[in-house]
Amino acid sequence: MEREVGWGFPWECCPCGRWVGGRWGVSPGWGDQRVLSAFPATTAVCEGEDACREGEVCVKPGLCRCKPGFFGADCSSRCPERYWGHDCKRSCPCHPNGRCDPVSGHCTCDPNHWGGLCQFPCQCSPHGRCDPLTGACHCEPGWWAPNCRKQCQCNPSTSQCDPLTGLCRCLPGWWGRRCSFKCSCNVSPCAQETGKCECLAGFWGQACQRRCDCGHGSCSPVSGHCSCEPGYQGRSCREPCPAGKYGSHCVHSCGSCKRSQPCSPVDGFCLACQPGWNGTLCKDPCAPGFHGEGCLQPCPRCQHGEPCDPQTGSCLRCDPGWTGPSCNSSCPVGTFGDGCQFLCPECVSGSCDPVTGVCICQAGYWGDSCNDTCPEGYFGVNCSSPCQCSRGTCDPVQGDCVLSKINLTFTPWHWARHGHILTEEGAEVYPGASWPHQELSAPALSMQGCSVGITATGHA
Repeated sequence: MEREVGWGFPWECCPCGRWVGGRWGVSPGWGDQRVLSAFPATTAVCEGEDACREGEVCVKPGLCRCKPGFFGADCSSRCPERYWGHDCKRSCPCHPNGRCDPVSGHCTCDPNHWGGLCQFPCQCSPHGRCDPLTGACHCEPGWWAPNCRKQCQCNPSTSQCDPLTGLCRCLPGWWGRRCSFKCSCNVSPCAQETGKCECLAGFWGQACQRRCDCGHGSCSPVSGHCSCEPGYQGRSCREPCPAGKYGSHCVHSCGSCKRSQPCSPVDGFCLACQPGWNGTLCKDPCAPGFHGEGCLQPCPRCQHGEPCDPQTGSCLRCDPGWTGPSCNSSCPVGTFGDGCQFLCPECVSGSCDPVTGVCICQAGYWGDSCNDTCPEGYFGVNCSSPCQCSRGTCDPVQGDCVLSKINLTFTPWHWARHGHILTEEGAEVYPGASWPHQELSAPALSMQGCSVGITATGHA
């Protein structure tokens, strides 16, 4: 175990000794002194039998030193003014104009020097104290000027001298350039230049001799007139604001508080707002597009996107074809247009469009009044769909293909190959069946899913 404990200083006749591994050595850190260590460290840390003693610290495994600010064989001696740190090895940079803290090395300057290292001389007179950080002079009472070289001309019993300007600052109850005159203002002070009374709160009058009578307010120091605090009114400010009023002199009206409750008489604050209103004073209507309590409900679709009523959410006007408070109901049957105020025309086989009033025809019909069947080649609603049949026409409602009336002649044992044939008498002919020689009238024929009217003629 290596143990370094400072013992001496370079200004002493003996070298600075260190107890090192069971023998005395020479300590590093001052002049050309050296460390003579007889034995290397035998342990990695300062533990066990080699643990540091009281007043020592382990600076590396197996090496003990005195704590900062101490030295000596038992580390009990404080560092001299010129040194600081572990074993007092570090020189003080403040010397000779100041002294170092033995632990941190922080400089404390002498009264006539200032700066981080006490390197600047003070410019103050003997009646001033130099600031150790800025060098500014702090004058003694009765002296002023930047270097505290000028003597004050103030009466010390009635005033204080300004250390920068030399002007006299009167104590309460005195006035004048040198504070030589006594104020006549009862218990209140007066202006230093004129002696005019400056009444304290609660007093008024030329000599501040009268007391104010304002329960919840303050009075004018000249007239005694009361200025009431918010929430009160009356000559002496003792009457609270009536319900629905608030503020200074109760001149402001409450907003739309919930359930018409009165607002705070002081600031008009509402605990909650009526539907359609917002803000702490409940004086802000809902933003466009919202309504209800807390303005949280979105508006329905009103005409041209206009905002709804902020309280109820109802629309003032609806788009053509719609009605109801929320504009979500179609016009009643037989009416159309803006406000559903127009009567529909007669639509024989259809209905009236609630927006435009135009007839919307049922499948198979068209025309202004929906009283015409579809022209050949078209079918569906308003006959707007073209037929897809390669021959003949189609059903005007569904669009199924319908063949024109034809005569069919069947030879003996003719095969009906194209589908079921249902004759007028009810006989059915199937694909591959023989057909006897006769004429068959078949107004209804089912062929490949198409309903046709035919007259069939067969030959034996």
